[in-house]
Amino acid sequence: VAGFTPYSTLDSRTKAFIERLYSLRHQYGFMQGKPGGAIITSAIPKDFEMMPPASDNGINAITYYMMEEGMEAVGSVRILGNNPCVRCRFGDECDMSGIKMMFGPDATKESVGINKFEDQPEAVNAAKELGKNIAEYLKSKE
Repeated sequence: VAGFTPYSTLDSRTKAFIERLYSLRHQYGFMQGKPGGAIITSAIPKDFEMMPPASDNGINAITYYMMEEGMEAVGSVRILGNNPCVRCRFGDECDMSGIKMMFGPDATKESVGINKFEDQPEAVNAAKELGKNIAEYLKSKE
């Protein structure tokens, strides 16, 4: 299950998707025993001082869902995403700029730049590891 963390919590579309799966649980437990992982994109870097642990919040929401469904959470991936303001044409002048909130009053879209998954070896390796963990779990159940 993958999502992102606006307002430092799991996004509503991913949450709605998870909640729609409730009918698979009620009386039947169709998700029980299945492997799963959490993939979260967050604009807030891990251990960023003065900001909430958004990626942890997202991963926890997904992992707790899996726990409640009797699933086996086999890993997670944290991807450093981008503040939505980097794509807004008012991003540098806006009083509500998330860029300035996170990086200071002199920060600009250009100074912050764009984070790419491919440029994050830790996230790429975590994604590969998650795939291997899911494959190993499935093979162990054959």
